[in-house]
Amino acid sequence: MNKVWTKFLLESAENNEIDLPSMKIRDTFNMNIWQSEERVKPEISSRLIQIAMDFMDSIDIEQEIVIDIIFTGSLANYNWTEFSDIDLHIVLDFRHVDENTKLVHDFFNAQKADWNKKHQIMIKNHEVEIYVQDINEHHISTGIYSLLEEQWLTKPSKDLPKINFETIEVKAKSLMDQIDRVEVLYDKENYEAAQNISNLIKDKIKRLRRCGLAEKGIFSTENLVFKTLRNNDYIKKILGLKTKSYDKMMSLNHNAV
Repeated sequence: MNKVWTKFLLESAENNEIDLPSMKIRDTFNMNIWQSEERVKPEISSRLIQIAMDFMDSIDIEQEIVIDIIFTGSLANYNWTEFSDIDLHIVLDFRHVDENTKLVHDFFNAQKADWNKKHQIMIKNHEVEIYVQDINEHHISTGIYSLLEEQWLTKPSKDLPKINFETIEVKAKSLMDQIDRVEVLYDKENYEAAQNISNLIKDKIKRLRRCGLAEKGIFSTENLVFKTLRNNDYIKKILGLKTKSYDKMMSLNHNAV
């Protein structure tokens, strides 16, 4: 048998299994976090609020403009796993910071990314992830709980829509293959091509997810493809290739920066 074909078959077998998003619906919420299905445990609620306010203090933004602090994501739902993050959203009216709300959005994105990079706060073995949300932003989630009001804004149900996992796997593997090919370009020191294509793929993934969320919500094929890529470290991989290829392009001697 052709040696090149044999090598391809072996590599394909190694990469055949991917980690698809868990859509298992549980009977209850994570009761390490929740006191009941109507209320987060008080000690956890107060700690999350403190974390949100400490974040605001760290970037010199007045706490008084905070409209709400919400707990969302899979831990505010029935499809939580041991790997789920605690999604902590700080809700503001961005116009109270500056009329240029796009600039404010970019500022908060940079600040929350820096915070999340510096801190690894674990509550009941789940990492806290901060996000700053404009009051006019439509947050798509089947579970949204107000920590300040101690009540559901959107209460989740146990009903799960029909999901085509075969389609998700096909689309995810196609994108994973494209990202692997960028890595080949990088390894061959074709940094400009790696940079250009990594940007195109990153934008494509972002666009697909945004459209999927807008049309069909968190259980859309596009959003679940994104989660599949994230679960298999391919989001991290494409972002890393984008950064490394740029650094190599800008280095006169091509030494690692």
